[in-house]
Amino acid sequence: MTVTQATFLLDVKRHAMTVHHDDGVYRHLSFCQPDHRWLYRFDIVTWPGALCIRGDVGTYAFSRLHDMFEFFRSPMTTAERIDINEDYWAEKLIASDCSGRRGSGAMRFDPDLFSAEVKRRYVEHIRSRMREEPDKRRKLRLALEDDVLAYAEAGEAEAMRAACEFEHDGFVLRDFWEAHVHGYTSQFVWSLYAIAWAIWTYDNRPSTRGMSPAAPEPTAPAPAPRGPAFGPAPQPRPSKRGNA
Repeated sequence: MTVTQATFLLDVKRHAMTVHHDDGVYRHLSFCQPDHRWLYRFDIVTWPGALCIRGDVGTYAFSRLHDMFEFFRSPMTTAERIDINEDYWAEKLIASDCSGRRGSGAMRFDPDLFSAEVKRRYVEHIRSRMREEPDKRRKLRLALEDDVLAYAEAGEAEAMRAACEFEHDGFVLRDFWEAHVHGYTSQFVWSLYAIAWAIWTYDNRPSTRGMSPAAPEPTAPAPAPRGPAFGPAPQPRPSKRGNA
């Protein structure tokens, strides 16, 4: 699955934010659909020097600045445009999802990148050494297709073995184990979009900052002292005693 800005925004179209904790760089935010809370749900948790995203798509932790919202925040991100930097942000990754020890972290072998690298080396070779030899070019291309490219979808181990063992008419895929044949997983890219979008949503949430405090409720006057329930208070009776 290829993750793009458009597919991500479609995934979170109905998401709402819940702020569980918000105290300086100590934050806990959750995002989910009101009626399908399990679908693409994710949490953002920050503490000094770290940010963790966890949820339905995966779990990743990053570290760079004291406030990681400052690290991921971009003035170019809007409601319709999400600005991410895959390579630079990946450098700050300190832990990644293991998915029950079967996960592939942030990167995995990409058959398309593998095939593209084989073809790139083939083109460089024929341009420098086989310009006037169409038959040799054709034979080399067919050999690469049968003995290397045919294993691109067989998994990393088989594909790399085929590439490293290939030899035809003096052409070899030299030092192929150093080739760039790994790409970011769809889960990791989705999570990067989620972080940037979550921070933008947090920054643009309805806020009471700057509002005047509400006027206090008027206080009712204290009630006047009251006498007995029936009639006026009795007056003291004069004493009947005479003078001594």
